[in-house]
Formats: sequence, structure tokens, C-alpha cells
Amino acid sequence: MKIFSRVKTWLSFDRPAQLTAVFVGISGLAWVVHTSLLQNILPLDAVEAVVWGNQMQWGQMKSPPLSGWFAAAFWHLSGGGDWALYLLAELTTVIGLWFGYKLAREFMDEYGSATATLLLCFLCYYNPPAMKFCSHDTQIALLPAMTLFFVRALRGDKLKDWLLLALFSALAVLGKYSAVQVLVAYGVVMLGTKLGRRRLASYKPYLCGWVLLALLAPHIVWLFQHDFLSIGHMHERLQEGGLKWYLPFSHLAILLYPYVSCAVVMAVTLPWRKDRLERREVDGTPLPLLLPVALIPPGIYVLLSICGQAVVMQWFSYFAYMAGIIVMLLWPYRCGRGEFKRVFILLNACIVILLVVTAGDVLVKPRLRIHSVPRDIVTAGEDFWRRHSVDGRPLEVVFGDRWLAGVMELYSSSRPSACDGRDVCAWELLRERVRKNGMLIISRDAPVMEVKFLPDVRLEDIRIGKYRHSFRAPFGKSRTRDIWFGYLPPR
Repeated sequence: MKIFSRVKTWLSFDRPAQLTAVFVGISGLAWVVHTSLLQNILPLDAVEAVVWGNQMQWGQMKSPPLSGWFAAAFWHLSGGGDWALYLLAELTTVIGLWFGYKLAREFMDEYGSATATLLLCFLCYYNPPAMKFCSHDTQIALLPAMTLFFVRALRGDKLKDWLLLALFSALAVLGKYSAVQVLVAYGVVMLGTKLGRRRLASYKPYLCGWVLLALLAPHIVWLFQHDFLSIGHMHERLQEGGLKWYLPFSHLAILLYPYVSCAVVMAVTLPWRKDRLERREVDGTPLPLLLPVALIPPGIYVLLSICGQAVVMQWFSYFAYMAGIIVMLLWPYRCGRGEFKRVFILLNACIVILLVVTAGDVLVKPRLRIHSVPRDIVTAGEDFWRRHSVDGRPLEVVFGDRWLAGVMELYSSSRPSACDGRDVCAWELLRERVRKNGMLIISRDAPVMEVKFLPDVRLEDIRIGKYRHSFRAPFGKSRTRDIWFGYLPPR
């Protein structure tokens, strides 16, 4: 009985930090169990991340290497379990929320900081999309850590904080180049505030910069060696599609979405009786420090959109971690035990509803990248290879559709190396193996469409076959998709 009494005391609304930590942990585990039980196969982004990590390079075609390293490490340490990638996705979310809470504690009391953290959990960026690991998740974890140590370094001027800022900045840049936009915001704060200019008179910010460059040096060398491949991909991505007049307004709305959502939650949880509202004086002192960090990075995307660039809306998710803090700093009413309790109860109800609704959707609606049995795809590919390969050569390279080729690499016992049809970097690594042993081509279109851009492949040598792949949701109808295989013989 004493144990239960202690647990009840420890998990009471009088301890908001502990209660928030327990909620974040339990909800994260719930999403891991949810996806592990209901999804038969890893989604595209998770498969792609493991394939990148297996290459053990300092960069990939689409992004820096960190997300791939994390994904491959978790995949191999778990013995190839899908659950490990779902756990990794939730771990990055939990880490981001923890650093977000620590950042909020620099400016607010425990109730305000815990409430700011819970507000983030209402955003779509921290719930169903977090069920799959990808390069975006590294930013959700690392950008709050960057900003936490930037704030501490700026306010306390301790060498330890400047060095930790350099470390987490390097990790964030190696996760996604969007971290550079946050560094630009830090520069604006340093030059635009009196405190920042005072810190520039010290050696510590410059030491931080040199340490950051040293940590990024291997990736910078890789960029030079590969003609800035990943940066070129980002530039090509921005050029996709034409300018549409409404897109800048859509991107501005996406920028404001986390702030409006957090404010709406706070408004909904206000007490009904006005006499219970306790107004407070808003402290705007931290805003010159925080607002540039919150608004400049996503504002750059809005500016690019105005200039006609094809900005992906998911990119805004990296910078939503500031929303809860900004809203709580500007909130005109005191946030105490009652306010925290109402937000906590509402969030629990929303998470339960999300779990039930998403489970029902997955159980009923069949999807190729959720309900496919990986063994079926792998067996079909291996059988096709054995029928056409010369002298029973082992399958070493699978080329073609990003997801299908990755499925062959992850779930086949022979662990062939996968290569996306557009991944020039991976192709250079595998070219000699293909020349000696040939390769399997896999696609949802004709296999020649995947290899037509390769200068040293003769299309007339490819032998083609088709496999009718079926999949179904537990309570849904069976669906079929055609998967094409091609065999390219050794040369």
C-alpha cells in the first residue's frame, strides 16, 4: 500500500514535470505497440533510412547521413525488427519534448513549462506522423537541444554550453540542412541584441564556430568529392512544380498552425467562470531572444515560396518546437495546477481517440506499404533471380523503386544492397559488383524505366517478368498490385 501511495503522490498534478514525463513515455510506447502490431512492413522513409545507413557514407543523395546511421544501428541491433524503427521514431520525439521542456524552464515555472510541452503533443508533427522514422525526426530531437544550449550560452556565457551548442549544431546539420536556417537565426540574435553583441567580444562564440566546422569537416569533404550531391537534390526539389498564387498563403498558414493550435487549446481549457481567471502581466523580456529563433527559419521557407520555389509543407515541422513556449509566454492568464490539469486531461482524451481512429483505419483500409507481407515480395524476387542468374550467382544488388528495392535489402536473408534508380552516389558504390554479378531490377513500372538513365547498361540485355502481388487489411478487401522484375546479366 505504501508503494501505491508513493506512486500516487509522485504522479499527482502537484508534480507536473513527472506527470508529463510519464505521459510522454506511455503515449510513445502506445504508438510503438500500435504500429508494431498493425503494420506488416516498414514504410518508405524508414526503409530508405536503413538503406542509406548501410552504405556507411558521410552523405547520401537526398540528405546528410545522421538519420541513416541511427536507423541502420537500431535495425541491426534489434536483429532486423520493425519495432526498432518505430521505437526510434518515438525516442526522437521524446528527446525533442524533453529538451523543449528544459528550454521552457529557462523562462517559466514548472507548470508553465510542462503545459508548453503538452501543447506540442496536440500537433500532428508529434503524433501519427511520428510512427515512421525519417530524417525529419532527427530535427524534432536536435533543434530544441541546439536552442537550449544557445540560450544558456548566451545568458550564462559558460564554455561548456558553447561547446554543447557546437556539438548539437553539428549533429543537427548532419541530420538535415534546415539546421543552417536556425544558425542564421542565432546570428541575427547575436548581432541584433545587446547581450549577443556583448558575447561577441569573447573568444567563446568563435571557438564554438571552429568546433562546429571541425565536426562537420568529414561531411564537407564528402560534399566536395560528390559535387555537392545532396545540396543539388535540395535545389532540384525546390524547382519542382510551377508557381501557384495560393501557395505562399498556404505556407504562411502552415507557419502559424502550431501557434494557433496551441493558443486554441489554451482557450478551450479556460475555466467557464470568469472569477476563476487570474490575469498576469506578460513578460516580454525573452521575446527578442526567442522570436527570431522561432520565426526566421520557417519564414525563410515562406520567402522561398513567394519567390516561386516548391517548398514542402512538412519542412515546417522542424521548427514547431518553439510554439508552446511562445504561446505560454504571451498567454495573459496565470497557468497553475488547474490549467495544467485541464490541458493534461484533454490531451489524454485526444491521444486515445487518435489511437482508436488510426487503428480502425489501418484495420479496414488496405495499403501497399502497410499490409504487404515482406516475405511475399522477397520470395518472388529471389525466385525470379534464381530462374535467370548465371551459374547460381548470389543476389548482391537490387536496383529500382526506392521502397521495393529497400524491402529486398532489409527482409531478404542474403541482404543484397539496394539502389534507388536516381541515386547516383549509391550506383557508383555498386557499379563494379553489378558488372561482375549482374543485378535484379524491381519496379512498379517496366524495369527499363528504372535503368534508362544509366550510360553503361544495355536495355536489350534485360529479361523482364511480372508478379501479381496481393495484400489486405485484417478487416478489409484484398488488393493487388503488379510488381515488375528485371534481370541484368553480368558483363
